[in-house]
Amino acid sequence: MRKPTDEQLETALDAARRMQLFDVDPHHLARSLLYLSEHHQDLWEVVFQVDRYIRFGLPEAEMVKLEKDIQRLREGVQETEPESGFRNSAML
Repeated sequence: MRKPTDEQLETALDAARRMQLFDVDPHHLARSLLYLSEHHQDLWEVVFQVDRYIRFGLPEAEMVKLEKDIQRLREGVQETEPESGFRNSAML
């Protein structure tokens, strides 16, 4: 599957926001799309910080922010995972 264009993605996100606003989301597609979009942005922020760390090192304050962001992402993953015990923590 090919990545949607920025315009297509923004159109889908706008539709998802409207679905949530009017509480018309019987299969939770809008909620899922909005969650995944936000999670995707959070992950890219961590990738950006890690890239800067690899290239230049990080001052203490930025290292603390990176650690907090990673912990927040881990907590978000734990909240949504089933109780099967499976968790790919290597991805975080």
